[in-house]
Amino acid sequence: AAILAPGQCVCRLFCCAGAMVPYWSLYLHARQFNPAEIGIILAIPTLTKIMVPNLWGYIADKTGQYKSIIVLGAAGALIAFCGIYWAHSFTAIILVMTLYSAFWNAILPQFEALTLHSLAQRAHSYTRIRLWGSLGFILLVLGLGWLFDRVSVMNLPIILTILIAALCVVCVGLPRIELHKTTAATHTLKAVMAAPQVRRFFIDAFVSGQPRYLLRFYSIYLHQHGYAASVIGALWTLGVAAEIVLFWWIPQVLPHLNLARTAQWCMLVAAVRWTLIGFTVDYWPCLILLQLLHAVTFGLFHASSVQFIRQSFGPGLQGQGQALYGAFGYGAGGAAGLWLCGVLWQQGAHWAFVFAVISALLAAWVQHSGLKQN
Repeated sequence: AAILAPGQCVCRLFCCAGAMVPYWSLYLHARQFNPAEIGIILAIPTLTKIMVPNLWGYIADKTGQYKSIIVLGAAGALIAFCGIYWAHSFTAIILVMTLYSAFWNAILPQFEALTLHSLAQRAHSYTRIRLWGSLGFILLVLGLGWLFDRVSVMNLPIILTILIAALCVVCVGLPRIELHKTTAATHTLKAVMAAPQVRRFFIDAFVSGQPRYLLRFYSIYLHQHGYAASVIGALWTLGVAAEIVLFWWIPQVLPHLNLARTAQWCMLVAAVRWTLIGFTVDYWPCLILLQLLHAVTFGLFHASSVQFIRQSFGPGLQGQGQALYGAFGYGAGGAAGLWLCGVLWQQGAHWAFVFAVISALLAAWVQHSGLKQN
């Protein structure tokens, strides 16, 4: 039961992501919002990651009621998302998505803490549980791609409501375990953040997070070039499948890698990827190969970043370190990238790709300068 319930939960959690991430931009596009407005709406879930997970984590740490926070987050997200049916203006959707994201971002960090504790000595099995999330994502991306070739993408809110409701049901079945902090930190957070390599890492996380979120406009870009929803879903699936393979294989290799050098090469590959997507969008064999690079531009970069946090922050500061990584890379960096991509997209899609390439090269240069100093 300790494995089954979390497995069902993470599967449904990423099913919701599989519906939201590739197709929410298409839904907003179908509602006649312009690229700048879409960029702002898409930025809200990432923008709320700057502070909201830390707030929920603080409450969970103080109370030990991790399951209650997860259930509250899922129920609150469901109620908030239902407001989309009455949100007919840009401002109204902003309000709905802000409230929805505030609850949604409570779920995953507390789920990870609860699951790892419930597995106890079998914590290595967490990767097997996490794979159910990736598989759920793939199934929804493929299934909805097939569906939206036959029905309007305007039906997406109904599908998301059903998926979030199903998540609420499964969350209730999670084991109730009270967790309390027992490991003392060997360094203060201020002392760790004062280290030059740590400061450089967070600068790199912010800069590298910006081009990564160009993927949120990827579906619109493919749609504008005549690709069917099912093909768009298949391309998203290919990228996630490559990511799964890397996550399964990387633990054997990661301890032997120079993390800064690895991050640098990941960003150089990202620059190549964004350049070629901009030039080869009409050639689907090229897009297939470029989607496989998602394993490097996201999977390897993320794995090396998590490893860097583990090594740099030490016992007792892991939660705060991972939260800061999410805040800089997926929160501030992602929100800034989505907003800038939305603004640039109105001037022409190629400008958004130019921005992504420059950002990736800048992130690679940050790491290179650190390697030279060392």
